[in-house]
Amino acid sequence: MLIIPIFVELSTAPLTFPKIFALWQPMITAETLRSARKSVSETQEAFARRFGVDRSTYTGWEKDGPPKEGTAPVLIERILTELGQLPTEQTEAAE
Repeated sequence: MLIIPIFVELSTAPLTFPKIFALWQPMITAETLRSARKSVSETQEAFARRFGVDRSTYTGWEKDGPPKEGTAPVLIERILTELGQLPTEQTEAAE
């Protein structure tokens, strides 16, 4: 079973769409990105172009993990899904 840690800020403010959406995002790590890139045999420069960022930005993602806010997480999830590299229960259970 896939367990995704969820951290909800405790406040009286209602959950907005971005906050709700963030609760459902898969756990994409630096290692997930590196593994996906290597699976398609691309350089960091070439893989960065898929996301519309420069190599230095993408290198940071592989080192420190992808951004958790903004549009980048949505784009990363979409591209990894298209490549068949999005983490699932089956792939995480095998690790």
